[in-house]
Parts: sequence; structure tokens; C-alpha cells
Amino acid sequence: MALKHLGSLLLLLVSINSWAEDSKLQAKTFSNLLSSVCLKNIYNLGKLREQLKNATPMGADETRKLLKGSKGNAWVVPDNSGAYILALHEKSQICTVIAHHADANTVEEEFLKLANNPIAP
Repeated sequence: MALKHLGSLLLLLVSINSWAEDSKLQAKTFSNLLSSVCLKNIYNLGKLREQLKNATPMGADETRKLLKGSKGNAWVVPDNSGAYILALHEKSQICTVIAHHADANTVEEEFLKLANNPIAP
């Protein structure tokens, strides 16, 4: 009986470790999307909208909920590390990237790297 519980505990620990690694990878991918899509196009979101015109956007209701009632567009961005959402707010000209399980500490570390070494838009 104890051996059965030990096996379950080991499986749980492996799953937690795998989730932690996945969340760190998602954080790095999130940061890469933020810098290579949003920050790169920060001064010309119209150009980004033009590049995305042939991509399939999320539904209008889903996008409105995501943007808390604001108008705009959102797209699911699939990646090996998980799915992300790229959203462009219409009026405020804000570009947003959303990750589901990104490790907060890694996101902060990656953001500080971006802030300390800004890329040219």
C-alpha cells in the first residue's frame, strides 16, 4: 500500500517539475512574442494589423470579453510550448500577449532583460 502511494507521489513530483519547466518555457516564449511582435511594431500597429489580415481572428464575443468590452482583434498563436493570445486594442493602440501558464518570475526576468536592452522598433 505504501509503495502504491510512493509511486503516486513520484508521478505527482515529476508532473509538477514538468509543469514548472513548461511554465518557464512559456514565459520565455511569451517574452519573445512580446518583443518580436508587439515591441517591434510599437510605433506602427497598423503595419502589424496588415500583416495579420489573413490570419483567422478569435470570435467577436471572445475578443470583446478578452478586451473587457473594448473593440479590437485577437488571434490564438499556437506554439510547441503552448497557445498564446495576441490582442490589438482598436482605440488605445495597445498590443497585448497573453500566456496561460507562464512562470511569473521568469516573465519578470525576461522583461527586465528587454527593458535593459531595448530592441529597435
